[in-house]
Amino acid sequence: MATDNTRRIALVGACGRMGRAITRRLSDEGFSVLPIEASGHPAQGKDHGASIGTGPSGVTVTTLADPALASCRAVVDFGSPESFRQALDRALAAGIPFLSGTTGLIDADRALMATAAKKIPLFHSANMSYGVAVIAEILPRLAQLTAGMEVAIVEAHHSRKKDAPSGTALKLGEILIAGRGKNDVAIHALRGGDVVGDHTITFFGDAERIELTHRAHDRDIFAAGAVRALAWLLDRKGPGHYSMQDIVKDTAR
Repeated sequence: MATDNTRRIALVGACGRMGRAITRRLSDEGFSVLPIEASGHPAQGKDHGASIGTGPSGVTVTTLADPALASCRAVVDFGSPESFRQALDRALAAGIPFLSGTTGLIDADRALMATAAKKIPLFHSANMSYGVAVIAEILPRLAQLTAGMEVAIVEAHHSRKKDAPSGTALKLGEILIAGRGKNDVAIHALRGGDVVGDHTITFFGDAERIELTHRAHDRDIFAAGAVRALAWLLDRKGPGHYSMQDIVKDTAR
C-alpha cells in the first residue's frame, strides 16, 4: 500500500484560481496536497480548504521553506516567476519531479530549467491544454506551407491576467518563426472580462485566409491537463525536460 508521502504533492500557488482547480483534481485522483503560498499571502497560516471555499480541510497553507516539501512526491508550481525559482530550487534539493505552468518566465529561468532537467524529471508548459499542444504539434508543417502568406496571432484573456502577450502566444510565435525561417509574426493581446483563454492564428493570403483557433471554455481543462501531465511525469524513470508536446507524441504512437 502507498504511504501518504507517495501521494502527497507540494502545490505552489495553492490558493489561486489554478491552484483551487488543481487541488480538486488531485483529490479526485487520490493525491493529497501540501498547500504553499508566498510569505505575506492572505491565506498564509490559514486552513487551505477554508481559504479556497471547499470547507475546512485541517491542512494549513505553508511556505516553500516548509521541510515537509522534501518528503512530497513532486512539486507542482502555478505561482509567480519569483516563487517559480525558489520552488525549482527546492525540488532540486529534494531530488523530486518538478512540474510548472507558470508564465512570464525569462531566458534565465529557461536556462535554470535546462540545467535542472539533467538531475530531475522536469515538466513545463505555458498552457496545459491538450488541444493547444495538438496545435503546437501540427504548426511547424503549417508554417512551412504558408511561408508566402502573412501571419498574426491574436490572444484574449481575462482582465486579471498579468502577462501580455500570453506565454502560449509567445510559444506559438516561436514555432511559427522557426518553421517560416523569418521573424515576421505579429502577436496581439486582448485583456477583458472573464475570458478563460482564446488563441487564433491567421494566415493571410491573396483573396483567402486560413484561421486556426483554440478556445478554452473552462479553466478546469488546464487543471485536468496539469494532473494528467503530473501522472505522466511520475512515470518517468530518470531526469529529462518535458512538455505537453511529449504527451501528444505519446498519444499519437
